[in-house]
Amino acid sequence: MFYPDRQKEKRCFLAAGSGITPCYSLIRTLLGAPQAKIILLYSNRSEKDTIFYHALKQLQENNKDRLNIHFMFSNRLEVPERQLRRQISSYYGAL
Repeated sequence: MFYPDRQKEKRCFLAAGSGITPCYSLIRTLLGAPQAKIILLYSNRSEKDTIFYHALKQLQENNKDRLNIHFMFSNRLEVPERQLRRQISSYYGAL
């Protein structure tokens, strides 16, 4: 069994498509710890194709200061690598 270390405050998740399933479960578990701060970069074809889209938006709304989600859709303009690095670095410091 996997038991996440709840003592670590900051986490970053990268997911695409159905790869969100284990991340979603871990994020919900980690948010049980009041000190948890999480960023999720989640890529899909479109908003319509996004698994857990509404549930994730609600989770983010309920945890505004602790959960930061960036949805990226391939049917729109691509997010450049430099922008992704900047988003992660601004959250965690220089990589």
